[in-house]
Amino acid sequence: MHNLFMYICKEIGIRLFIVGDIKQSIYGWRGGYVKGFKSIIADTKLFKEFKLKHNFRSNVPIQNYSNLFMDDVRDNYQKSEFNNEIIGFAYRERDFASSFISKWLDLTKNCAFLVRKNDDADVWSQHLQSKGINFIYLPASPLDNSNLESEHIWIARTLAFYLIQDRFSEYDVIAEIPSSDAFSFKKIKQMLSDLKSNTSNLDEFSKQTAKFYEYLGYTCSEKTSNEIQELFSVINNPIYIPTYNPQKYNHVITTIHSAKGLEYSQIIIQAGDFNLANVDDKYLHYVAVSRPEDKLLVLIDYSLNNGRNYIRVMSQEIEKTNLLGFDIKRDDVIKGINSSEFITTKS
Repeated sequence: MHNLFMYICKEIGIRLFIVGDIKQSIYGWRGGYVKGFKSIIADTKLFKEFKLKHNFRSNVPIQNYSNLFMDDVRDNYQKSEFNNEIIGFAYRERDFASSFISKWLDLTKNCAFLVRKNDDADVWSQHLQSKGINFIYLPASPLDNSNLESEHIWIARTLAFYLIQDRFSEYDVIAEIPSSDAFSFKKIKQMLSDLKSNTSNLDEFSKQTAKFYEYLGYTCSEKTSNEIQELFSVINNPIYIPTYNPQKYNHVITTIHSAKGLEYSQIIIQAGDFNLANVDDKYLHYVAVSRPEDKLLVLIDYSLNNGRNYIRVMSQEIEKTNLLGFDIKRDDVIKGINSSEFITTKS
């Protein structure tokens, strides 16, 4: 795809406007091509680069914290009053951390607990519910798995939204179809109705869905059959109802990858989910800490190497930022709770 766009631009001479953010490239396993985007930026003869520096979602302290860890935006640091918008809480037992979360959380505002693994989300959900906080687990949809990637997987994903999400209508389906004017809305509406009336019968559902694929120009194959079977499994498993209706729940637990593009007033992350010596983990961390509007809680599990190393790396990033002419102390960017290392580790 990258080569196609470069051919259109360089050989045919059609001007392109390309939007992207390398720091948020967390979908390499689904075709995200960082090397290609870097080559575009490096081609100063053909392309001009413009940078949007402001994060319109988050308050300034959270913007500062997210930028602190990334070389190319570290100089965007803005001096501002810090009112404990970011908290680092050290712990060794989840039950202890759950008790703190129950005190930190503003129940009147929405919140997402972002984890790296689905298993972790389920465990945390149970711990928090034991403290009387109803965090709903939003499991990643199997339809987003990399083994299903194809030129037509978007059909199954769109149908999942149509069949599970409360407010996803026939018009929303039409909006997802490329060159939708080439198709009959009346016919699509009838096909969707046939699908909806056969969601409990695999054979009939597969038959009706295959017709829909064919109408959109995709012939039946082993791949389409696998997609349809996975779609049937998803729409008949109630565990995925919250996944497709996240707006109905004020407090959720989900994976960082699933939260890409979303925003919440409050975000909780685990320091142990990130090996900040790894560039891909840095991208993942940036996506996670740039989701909140108002508050960020970083849970630091000292029983994990990544948890213990998080504060050390943070101190190094502060030192790098100060080399740019700033005078930042750790207390200017994060309030440490329950950890002597927040005091004794040199910043």
